[in-house]
Amino acid sequence: MFDRRLIRNWERRLVFQRYMLFAVFLLALYFPSSIFGNISVPVQMLGYSICILFCMGYAILNRMVVIYTNICIGIFLIFLLLFFTLISYLAGVGIVTIGALMPYVGFIVVLSLDLRSQRAIREYGHSFLVALVGLLVLAWGVIGAEPSITNFQSSWYQAFYDGLFEGLVVWYVKPVTVFATHSFAAFVYFLFTITCYELYSASTSRLSQLLFLAYSVTFCVLILLLLSTSAFFLTIILLGYLSLKLYSRYGGIVFAGLFVAATVSLFVYLNIASVSSQVLFDLYQGFSGSGSGFSARFGAENRQYETYKFMFEDFNFPIGLIYNENLVLGDNFVAEYVIRVSLFGYIAVLMMLYNFLRINVRSRLHRILIFTTVVLSDLGYPLLVTFRFVFLLPYVVLLLNGTVRQTRQ
Repeated sequence: MFDRRLIRNWERRLVFQRYMLFAVFLLALYFPSSIFGNISVPVQMLGYSICILFCMGYAILNRMVVIYTNICIGIFLIFLLLFFTLISYLAGVGIVTIGALMPYVGFIVVLSLDLRSQRAIREYGHSFLVALVGLLVLAWGVIGAEPSITNFQSSWYQAFYDGLFEGLVVWYVKPVTVFATHSFAAFVYFLFTITCYELYSASTSRLSQLLFLAYSVTFCVLILLLLSTSAFFLTIILLGYLSLKLYSRYGGIVFAGLFVAATVSLFVYLNIASVSSQVLFDLYQGFSGSGSGFSARFGAENRQYETYKFMFEDFNFPIGLIYNENLVLGDNFVAEYVIRVSLFGYIAVLMMLYNFLRINVRSRLHRILIFTTVVLSDLGYPLLVTFRFVFLLPYVVLLLNGTVRQTRQ
């Protein structure tokens, strides 16, 4: 009787922990980033604080079974940030912005979580679908030019800088939803596409399979509708991934061929050819043109010119938490990690991500896909220092783990 009571208490604790991660997932998706159209840093810091507290609560309920290697690396990163901040402040580079520390604390806490005590939660996939309904409503509202939905996003989900929402949503009708920018949205939609497809493959109910597959296809279409360089390359990766899955699932190349043909047809229908031509042209020109996001960040005439010049010619030293109005920060891994914590600090960040995935993610393929997604995103907006990605990651990992067998692959 005593053993049964212990088992019941242990199971209740695991379920409560799971609900905590689901709450963090919901907050990451829907917590506002602006108030009545005004980008609000205090509101964003409040979102970070709540999610960090939930994650720390999970760790406490997990009896402090955490990834201690990542905690040590995280402490090292915080030390680097503070050290470089002190040196740069004394050198008169700019002013100290304590708020810039919060994203680092956030991903250090998340990447230190040990999720192995959680059992497979494939049965919670339907909660995942319900949670994404609001996201799809926002996306299709923008595509359908519904004023009430567009105004709602303009009021509560503007981020990064003023004018970005108008440029992407009002002028170009891109379904960026709560993610504010097309590059960031493309990577999250990519992750959701794979998660929904894996849930479809693992489901035994016909209705569940239909729902998961419909969501997967929908997010794949949303990636295409973003019409960006990131979306183009992610679609190619997605094509290879899903074609391989279809081939292994049905044992014939016919299904993979049909999927490729359907996607190519969709490319033509959406007039993506012009985008892909621009991407190929930029590749040929060494990314020197101005038509792609890569060119805007790394080309000869890029918006990061003053930042790179400051890093490699003027100051030649990381700046930590310093803000300087002449520098464009956070637009890629160089303008975020390298300029704040040095190249060694960036390598430490990747080591933390590798440890987190190696310990928590059962499937080798899923580990590779998530790691590749984060590294590729670092050429645009770094995902790990972005509130809406880092805090949805743990629950997505649990869902993906529910689609594979208990044995590690």
